[in-house]
Amino acid sequence: MCSSIPEEVFLEYKSYLVTEKANNKRAILFSYLAYAKAVSEQDNEGRIAVLTALAENTSVSVSFDTFRGMDLESPFEEEVYQFLVSKYGTEKLIAQLQYAGFRIDIVFDSGIAGIPKIAIECDGAKYHSSEEAYLYDLHRQRILEDHGFVFHRIWSTNWWRNQSREENKILKFIEQIVEKGSVSNESSTDYSFAFKNNIVVKKPERHVVKNKVEDTETILTVEEPLEKIAETGRINKQSRVKFRYLNTQQEMTINLVIDERLKKEKTGNIQNVFYKSLLGVAIQGQKVGDVVKVGMQENYIEILSVEN
Repeated sequence: MCSSIPEEVFLEYKSYLVTEKANNKRAILFSYLAYAKAVSEQDNEGRIAVLTALAENTSVSVSFDTFRGMDLESPFEEEVYQFLVSKYGTEKLIAQLQYAGFRIDIVFDSGIAGIPKIAIECDGAKYHSSEEAYLYDLHRQRILEDHGFVFHRIWSTNWWRNQSREENKILKFIEQIVEKGSVSNESSTDYSFAFKNNIVVKKPERHVVKNKVEDTETILTVEEPLEKIAETGRINKQSRVKFRYLNTQQEMTINLVIDERLKKEKTGNIQNVFYKSLLGVAIQGQKVGDVVKVGMQENYIEILSVEN
């Protein structure tokens, strides 16, 4: 940003906002220059101060309707959006909502006072192929939840493989929010479907506190006892697992072992796999029907059976 206006002039943007009584003319120009300076210098407090001053100076309430009509980013999002339109119409849905500096794929707004808005995220497998993407999205989600949103995520692989199941999940989630205004453990988003990078994620425990939904999440590292997430039918570090590679449709059965010296042994056609290997870490905590990403490449497997 290049400007001939001295800093000591445009940094007085607040006084111009007051004197001009609107977010226009010199007031908005100077505010914009102050905002650009704050962003350039990574001055987050200064950036927020500009936005706050603009918000306090407007007499017009910014409506979610302002953002309606933005284009969806993928055929996957389009399918999810059209399904929701068939159930609820267009009045309660907002595509590509820009809010608090972030963009939300689809928002369901019941229009009922006291009922939180639902952020529906359509997660493609390619985007969530790294820990950095996972951490960014988790950070973004927590900020938006602080603004009153609740989240439901749909992973593209799950949608393509069993669309009716994912449709039922989202309808049940919306119904619960509209009726109760809160999320139970049973219907909250399963992050293991959305994020895969050798990270085992415990399903969020949600607690309603003063009408605000908060998440408590535990990310288990390999060094932590994986029994913490062990449940009936879920893979642990000594399970026998049958799975199918989605790219080749090849099926394979393995035994997870805790003794690394046994990892090269085979029992018939069943290969031993060390529980701290890439494959071992990726599948622990999963259950039959789950689709799991293994390693950093686009390599996905579907869990067919589990014996503990």
